[in-house]
This record gives sequence, C-alpha cells and structure tokens, in this order.
Amino acid sequence: MGALKVAAALALVSILLGYYFLKDTDVEPPRMADQWWGRGATPKEDSKDINKFEVRVNATEIDELRRRLKNTRYFEALEDVQSFQYGFHATYMKQVVNHWMESYLPNWPKHEAHLNKFPHFKTMIGGIMVHYIHIKPKLQTGQTSAPLVLIHGWPGSVYEFYRAIDLLTDQRSETVFEIICPSIPGYGWSEAPHRAGFDQVATARVFLRLMDRLKLNRFYVQGGDWGFIVAKYMALLQPTKILGLHMNLASYQSPSSPTLGGIVRQLMAEVFPGLFVKTEDYWKVVDTAEKLRFWVQEMGYLHLQATKPDTAGFGLTDSPVGLAAYILEKFSTWTDKDYINAPDGNLHKDFSLDDLLTNVMIYWTTTTITSSMRYYKEFFEREGNEKFNAKVKSVPTGLACYPNEIGGCAPKEFTDLNYLNTIHYSDAPKGGHFAAFEVPEYFVQDIKTFVNKVEKLKKE
Repeated sequence: MGALKVAAALALVSILLGYYFLKDTDVEPPRMADQWWGRGATPKEDSKDINKFEVRVNATEIDELRRRLKNTRYFEALEDVQSFQYGFHATYMKQVVNHWMESYLPNWPKHEAHLNKFPHFKTMIGGIMVHYIHIKPKLQTGQTSAPLVLIHGWPGSVYEFYRAIDLLTDQRSETVFEIICPSIPGYGWSEAPHRAGFDQVATARVFLRLMDRLKLNRFYVQGGDWGFIVAKYMALLQPTKILGLHMNLASYQSPSSPTLGGIVRQLMAEVFPGLFVKTEDYWKVVDTAEKLRFWVQEMGYLHLQATKPDTAGFGLTDSPVGLAAYILEKFSTWTDKDYINAPDGNLHKDFSLDDLLTNVMIYWTTTTITSSMRYYKEFFEREGNEKFNAKVKSVPTGLACYPNEIGGCAPKEFTDLNYLNTIHYSDAPKGGHFAAFEVPEYFVQDIKTFVNKVEKLKKE
C-alpha cells in the first residue's frame, strides 16, 4: 500500500511538473527583408526576366563520368557482414556502378529527355538564378486549377515529385493543380548562394518572391524534409497568401530544434500515453529510447554537414561513387529502417535504380552536393532557431503521417499545439521519408483530400 502511495505521489508530481514545462511559449514568427546572395559585396538590381531552361549535359562530361566510374578504387567488404549495417555495402556498390556505366549512361539521352518532360525556368532573385518547374495544366471547359508549390529536401531534388506531378496535373481528375516546383538555391539547377547565411528563412523569402513574380497571389504549399521547414516559414512570413499548408512530416516542432516543453511532453507521454493520445496512437509516443537510438545512429551526416560541410564536399564532389553511396544509403534507411539488414538495402523494392541514379546525376552534373550540405550549417549557425517553433495560427494545415518516417510521427494531439488550424491529419498505410517518390498515388490523394476540405470550408 505504501509503494502505491509513493507511485501515485510521483505520478502527481510528474504531471504537475509536466504541466509547467509543457506550456510552450508562443514566439513571434520571423521577419525578413530581401537580401543579396549574388557575387560581390555590392547588391545589384535583379533582372526580372523569366528564362526557359533545358537540362543539357554534354557528351564530354558523360565520358569523364564514365572514366571516373571505371577507375573507382574499392575497399574490401567484411566477410561476415552482408547488409547495410556498416553503410552502403561494397559488393552491391560494384553492381550499381556496373549498371551506371553499362546501362544507365549509354541511355543518358533518354534520361535527359525525361528530366525535360516538364517546362523548366530560371529567374534572378536576390542576385542568384532560381530554377523551378512550372506546369499550367490543360483544363476542360469550366474546370479550374489551384496553384501548388512543392518543396523538396535533402538528399532529394525536384525529381522526387515527377510521378506525383503527372497525377496532380491530370485534367481527368476533379481536383487539378498548377504546379510550381522550385529547386532550393544550392540544390540542382538553382544557383548556390555566394555569401554565408542562406538558410531556410531566406529560402522561404525567395520562394515567396518567386510567387510574386509569377503573379500568383494565393496558393497552396507542400513540403517534406527541409521543405517541411520552408513551407512552414512561408506560412509564418505571409499567412494571407497561403491557401493551405500540407506537410508529409507530421511533427509539431522542428526535429532539429525541439523545445523543452516538447521534450518533456514526449517523455510524459511515454510513461502515461493514455493521458495524451488515443489508444491507436500509442505507437507514436512510446519506445522513445529505441527511436532515440535510431536517431543518433542516423544523425552522423547531420553533425558533419552542420559543422564542416566543405571538408566532406571535396570527396563527394570529386568521386561519383562516393556521392552515390552517400545519397543512396539514405534512400534505403530513410524509406524503412529495417532495410539496413538487406544486402542491397532494398533499394529496388520501392524505387527503380535508374530513378535513384537520376537523382544522383542531378547532384553530380551541377556540382551542388557541397552547397546542399551547407544548408545544415546555416540552419544551426543562425540565431533565433526557436522561431522555427512559432505557431501557425490561421493557415489551414494538413499533416500526413507515414509509418516509416525517420523519427516517427507526432499524434494530432501534439501537432495541434503548433498548427492551430489543422483541418486534416492522415495516417498513411505505408511509406517513409520520401513519400512523393515512394508512394506517389497516396501522396497525391492525401493532398487532394486536404485541398478539397479547404475549398469546402471557404464556401461555408
């Protein structure tokens, strides 16, 4: 009986302390003026021209890539390790390189044509050329489309969205979208900033200016990975322009910048899940130690990129095999953590090797792996990271929880604390971090469901 009283007292104290710490302070969202990211210290006036762009890689560059692949120096794999437990397996990498040289590169014109299947453009914003895909769907009589901005993350690119774009712009669907899909500056075909400090806030500002230039005053925004942060920031910076905010990273705070209240809430929910969430959502708040172990195991890249990205950049910029191993390993583990036990990382299970290599080729041919990694350092170097946890107050929000998302999902009871107008929360039947690339049909349907809810509310 005495032990029960002690346990009850401890539980009461925990709840009271938890209540005190759970009161997240609502910080003011960021404010940011236009900035100069071009060459030279003196800002110049941006050209307002919008230029058509096509992906073109000359034959000499393809030949040089083939030479580098042929001359790859390999290391010996461990005899008793036939999986991705130590990272990308050396034996399987030889198969990837052989496919890259003998099958993929001879068909590069076909892959290049596929990259150019959508209209590409560039325009200057803040002194750098920003790349984006812009598709205006052909509409049937009486049909309308809603502008939708799709924002990628790392180590992805706009190519992640290609299959989803086909579905989103299909005029046979009741809900059709005008797509704007920009490359984050320093990724792919968007020029890398020439000055330090270009972070996710700056990206949000640049993308908002892009929408102004396209004369699209009201639009939807969707993002995952870094796109989750950038999309949220766009909603914080100019909420009246955002028709709806949809994210396939169901988190109620930045995974890279958690609040004390958020940490305490998670720990409290681990001990007393019934006080916080519905029974069917227990899996989202328990097994914290295991999730933390996996998170620590996976976050080596983040620490490297947040501290010394340029040092790692030399090797990844110079070695196509090093670049492929670094990128493709994430498409294995971040799709399903159990794929680490497969000899090929199960990369063939949810993606085609050609599609994965196309994403690698974007980084290789644009030499943007280093500038893409700097994005992490800029995030952690910037003062005021707590502003990433500002509440989205008025913008209708939709969140999709994919069961294999790295770090897991937050239940709606938690996300509602930071997204005060959440009108849609879904539990996907399958999928991981790269939802648009892995399960495009569900990804698109979830966006449409969310948008239809927003449009219905607008009419009420």
